Amino acid sequence: MFLGVFLGTLLIANLADRIGRKKVFIIALLVYAIASGIMAFQHHPFSIVFWRIVSGIGVGAELVTIDALCSEFIPARLRGRSYAFVQAIQYTSIPTIAFLSWQSYPQEIPSPERLRKRRAVSARCWCDPAHGLPESPRWLVEQGRYKEAERGTQTRSARG
Repeated sequence: MFLGVFLGTLLIANLADRIGRKKVFIIALLVYAIASGIMAFQHHPFSIVFWRIVSGIGVGAELVTIDALCSEFIPARLRGRSYAFVQAIQYTSIPTIAFLSWQSYPQEIPSPERLRKRRAVSARCWCDPAHGLPESPRWLVEQGRYKEAERGTQTRSARG
């Protein structure tokens, strides 16, 4: 997975500038969710590793995209704390999940049905919050879509 995260952060950052951060974020979530679902059906170790790398590419793309989105959506006075929070989540999530998995995972191999259910719940938790994510106003301006950028900025300003 770490190789996939590395490749995702390295290769996807420029794509977000070209096609939009929201699109890349949604695509990255789908790549992660679909690759994780496919991985649940694999029986050969090499296939599992391959799909772990593919899901890692999705996670890596999410990491770079969320940093860009934070810089554009968070007010300047809160940006430092928001970055610190995002980074804390990113850097502590992998060891935390590894520890919790080690503690909660049964010693015997779980059934394929149980693995599928775990992946489905994981994918659902990741995809639901992204549904209402607005496109980056900065990217919209770069694309010449000024009215959409203005509308998105006014909507967020009206909310708080």
